[in-house]
Amino acid sequence: PAGAFVIDAPTTTCGNAGPMPGKNCTIGVRFSPPQGHSGAMSATLSVTDNGSNSPQTVSVKGVAR
Repeated sequence: PAGAFVIDAPTTTCGNAGPMPGKNCTIGVRFSPPQGHSGAMSATLSVTDNGSNSPQTVSVKGVAR
């Protein structure tokens, strides 16, 4: 489930407004599967901006044991 992946504030360097033009930032994602859940899980992280290729997406995956 997508709820198993959360933005990890301590490792995220983007402010609420995101980076300034020409700059970048890091979005930290932590895998925190629900109690009692096991197996593979995946989700898609979408980042929306004003660029012509918006939104950018990345797949995230984790395995709960």
